[in-house]
Amino acid sequence: MYNIAENVRKGLSKKVIKNIKSIERLYKPPEKDFSPNSTLNSLYNIDSNNLINNYGLKSTEKSNITLISPNNGLTFEKNPISLVNNGTNQVIGTNLENNDVNKLLRNVYKSSSNGIYNDSLWHRYAQRLRVISSLLQPTDIVTVFYSFGKIRYKDIHLFNTLFPILIKNLQTISATVTLYSSIYLNSYNQLENVIGLSIIMNSMKKLEIRNYDILDLITNEVFFIHIITHINGVTNDKANIQDITLVANSLSFFNIYHIKFWNSLYKLILIRNNQIDPLQASLLISSVAKLDIRQLCGKCNRNVLMLRLLKRRLRPAIENNELSPELISLVLHSLTKLDFEAKHFYNSCYNSFHHFILQDKVDLQGIVLYLYTSVCILEPNLEMVERCLKILDKSRGSLKSYKILKLKYIIDHLQHKHQSIFYTFLRQFRRFTIFHQIHQRSKNQTGSHIYINYTNFNKMPRWSYEMSLLLKDCGVKHEKNIYFDYLRADIYIKDFNFVILCAGPYSHYTKSHQLNKFTQIHQSTLSLKGFNIGIIPYYEWNRLKTRDDKINYLNNFGQLSSLTLLN
Repeated sequence: MYNIAENVRKGLSKKVIKNIKSIERLYKPPEKDFSPNSTLNSLYNIDSNNLINNYGLKSTEKSNITLISPNNGLTFEKNPISLVNNGTNQVIGTNLENNDVNKLLRNVYKSSSNGIYNDSLWHRYAQRLRVISSLLQPTDIVTVFYSFGKIRYKDIHLFNTLFPILIKNLQTISATVTLYSSIYLNSYNQLENVIGLSIIMNSMKKLEIRNYDILDLITNEVFFIHIITHINGVTNDKANIQDITLVANSLSFFNIYHIKFWNSLYKLILIRNNQIDPLQASLLISSVAKLDIRQLCGKCNRNVLMLRLLKRRLRPAIENNELSPELISLVLHSLTKLDFEAKHFYNSCYNSFHHFILQDKVDLQGIVLYLYTSVCILEPNLEMVERCLKILDKSRGSLKSYKILKLKYIIDHLQHKHQSIFYTFLRQFRRFTIFHQIHQRSKNQTGSHIYINYTNFNKMPRWSYEMSLLLKDCGVKHEKNIYFDYLRADIYIKDFNFVILCAGPYSHYTKSHQLNKFTQIHQSTLSLKGFNIGIIPYYEWNRLKTRDDKINYLNNFGQLSSLTLLN
C-alpha cells in the first residue's frame, strides 16, 4: 500500500492516522530488530505492570462476575473482561492474577483495545501464544482473533497453529458470547452478545486470511446451528442481526457465494427487519452488491423485496443526516450497481451527501464513489460535481490507482455527455493533470488510438484465447488482450474498428444472463469513444462442443455485427 504524504496526514486525527498505520502493516513485513526472547513470566510481569499503572486495571474476582442467562440481557460490570460459555454458564478466565495464560490474554486484549500499535510487542505476543497454544480454551481463541484483527497484525504462523484448535472446538465457540468491560462499552457496544464465530470471521476479513476451508466450516456452523433454528421458529438461537451482518460482509470480501446462506438471508431479513439498524442495513446492501446478487432462490422479485426492506431502515437516518457520508456513498453505489430503481431514495441520498459536502466532512473515496455513481449511472447535479472536483483537485497527490481509474470513467462520461461543463472544468482545473491527459488522448481519431499490448503480463481466459486462435485460422486480422488507455478489449479488429468483449461469469449478475452495471459502463464508455462493440457471453460459448460449431457461431456473429455496422 502506498504511504500517504506527511502534509496530508497533518490534517487527520490521531485515530485516523492509527487506522492508516494498521492497514499499512498488512502490506509491510515487520522489522526484525526485536528484543531477545525472554521467559514467559518475566515478559508479562513487565507488560502487565505497565498496563496496570497506565490504565488502572484491577484483577477480576469471581464474585463480581454476572453470568449470562438465556432469558436475561447482558450486564456489564466495571471489571476487565470475562468469557462466559452461554450453554453451561461456566465462567472462564477467573483467577487472572495467578495464571500466566490468562495474564497473557488479558494483556493482548488490553493492548488491542487501547490501540497499542507496536510491532515488537505484537511479535512477542504471537510467539508466546504459539508456545502455549495447547493450553488455550475455545473462548480464548475468540479473544486472540479479535485482538490481532483489531490491530491488523498478521502472523500467519500463529493462525496456522490456532486453526486446528478452532476446527476441533467449532461447536463450543459457536456457543460463546464475549463480555467487554464497561470502560470499553462506548467504543465496542456494537459487539455485545455476538457469537464467537462471527468475530473470528470478521477478524479473518480484516487480516485478509484466505483460508477457504475454515471460512466454509464457520459459515456452515453459523448457518445450520443459528440461522436455521430461527427460521424454523425456535426462539432461543444465539445469532442476531449483527452476527449475520459480520458473516455476510466477510463472505462478500472473500467473494464466497454460499448458496444456502444467501438464499436464507432473504427469509431472515423478512423476520428480523425491525431489528436492523442503519449501519447493518448498509453493510448488508454492500455485501449483496459486491457479489452481484440480483436473484435469491432463483427469483429476482425476492431480492427486490429484501432491498426495499433494507432501504426503509435507512431512509429515516439519511433524511435526518444521521448516516455518515461514507455509508451514504456506499449505499448509493451498491444499489445502483444492482440496478435497483428508487428515484426518491436516491434524491434523499443526494441531499444528505450535499449537506456533508458543504461542511467538508467527506473523505476522498466517498467523493469518488458519489461522482462515479451520479455521472456514469444516474443524472448528476453539475454544481455538486464541480464542488467535489474542487476537493479532489486540492488532494490530487493522494489519489491512487483505484480512485484514478474511477475518475477516468467520470471524466470520459462528462466529456461526451456534458461537453460545455467539461470544458469549463478543463480551464478551471489546470493543475489537475488527469483532465488534460484524458482530453489529449481523446483528440486523436478513434482509428489511430495508441494502445498498449499487455499480452505478456495479463493472461487471457482460456476460452477467449481459443476464440482468438479460431479467428486467426479463419484469416481475420486482429489484436488480442489490448488496452486503450484504461479500457480493456479482449479482441480488436482494426480494419472495422470493432471490439469484441468476452463477457465471463464476473461480467454478469450471479445466476443470471444479464450483464452487470460495471460491464455496461465499460461497454458504453468504449462506445462513447467511437468503437463498435460486440459481446460474446461465456454461457453461449460453453454450449458449443466441436470446432465446427464454434466457427459457425463466429460466422453468424460476424454477419450480425456487419448488419449492425451497416445500419
